[in-house]
Order: sequence, then structure tokens, then C-alpha cells
Amino acid sequence: AKGEALFDRIAGCADSGILVLIGDIDEKSLKKALVTYAVDFKTLGRRPSRPVSSYQPLSGTVELYRKGKENSVDIVLSAPVLLTGESYYTAEITALCLRRALSQIVTGRGMHVRVRHNCNLHPHERVSIMLSLREASVDGFATGTSHHEPEEALVEVRELLRNLESVELTDAELASYKALIKQKIKREQNNPGFWYEVLAMRYVEGKDYYSSFESKIDAITKEDIMDMLGLLSKGSRVEYLIER
Repeated sequence: AKGEALFDRIAGCADSGILVLIGDIDEKSLKKALVTYAVDFKTLGRRPSRPVSSYQPLSGTVELYRKGKENSVDIVLSAPVLLTGESYYTAEITALCLRRALSQIVTGRGMHVRVRHNCNLHPHERVSIMLSLREASVDGFATGTSHHEPEEALVEVRELLRNLESVELTDAELASYKALIKQKIKREQNNPGFWYEVLAMRYVEGKDYYSSFESKIDAITKEDIMDMLGLLSKGSRVEYLIER
């Protein structure tokens, strides 16, 4: 009774949706059960539409100064990219390349480097990469490492961003990045939440990144990475300079 009440409260007034079932289930028995119970799913009879945004991001750079808990430099690069299985993993490898390049700039300066990436579907398909420099204690760093503020590396970081297409990538580095991504996906496959996200992405958004993911990753070339870096260099850039 409690289970039925919970179901009615959560799903009893749905407008529309997709039912995803995961598990060791006999297909014929499942189909028979769905035919039997499908009429019990109540809906309100209307279909919600996804909000439409007509904005168009512009290329160029914007600098913003903010107060925060710690000194940091945060930079967001973003560019329109048609998201396919190949471009999805190309974006991830590109982020790894930029993390290495950024780490080389701050070596010996006592800073933390963090690089993240997003593949956005709405309102437009885009790839965004976030670069962050944080101040750090030199305790535990190599002997001779001195403390520097993140903004002290800003000139060199901007030089890197002006010449993104000149970022170096060897065959060995590309192979190691591919192996790293494959290993990460194989680990995530043991998590039921991973499959929920995969199925939701495929059947709600119409994007299939994970079928034959190894072949999609293997197909990526250095030229694909350089093309992605070129798009980011011509796209939008926002720099956040945070001071305590």
C-alpha cells in the first residue's frame, strides 16, 4: 500500500516520459506485463515542450573581477560543436591536453591546476572547457618550490590560449589519454547509475556516446584534437579573477 501511494504521488500525474527498466528480466514476460499494466499509468494529457532560447553566444574574451574565499584564476573556453560519439571523446582528450599544458606553466610555483569539460546539448550543442588555477601551500611540494599567486601566471596562460593550435601532442600522449578514458568507462560500467545516464541520454536526448565506445575513441586523431583546439580559440572566453 505504501509503495502504491508513493508511486501515485511521484508518477501518478506525469505529462509524458520514458520508462527505463534495467535488470535481468525475461523479455517476453516483461512485454506481457507492460501490456497488462500500461493502462494504469495516469497522465494529465498534455505534453510539456522544452523551453526555446534564441540567444547566440559571441566570440571574444570577457574579463570579470570578483571577491571570493581564495585567490584564483578561472577561465572558460566555449565553442559550438556538433556532438557525436567522436566529438564527445575528442573534447575529453582536448581537456587532458590542456591540463598537461597548464601544469607545465605552473610547475615549481606552488599552484593547484584543475581542468573540467562539459558537452552541452541545450540550448545549443557546445563544448566548454574550464581551466582553474588555485593558490596552494608549498608543503609537500618538491624542494625549491616557491609560492606564487595564480594571477602571476596569467600572462603565460593567456599566451597559451592565444596559440591553442600549437599545443603539442605526441602519439604516445594521445594513446595514453585514450587508454585512460577507456579504463574510466569500464570502471563506471559497474555502477547502475552509469547505465541510467546512458539510457536517458540515448532515449531522451537522442545521443549515443557509449555504444562501441572503444572504436569511437580509437578513431580520434591528432588532427581532430587540433581542430577542437582551433574551434575553442575562435569561440567565447570568459576570465574570472577572484581575489580574497
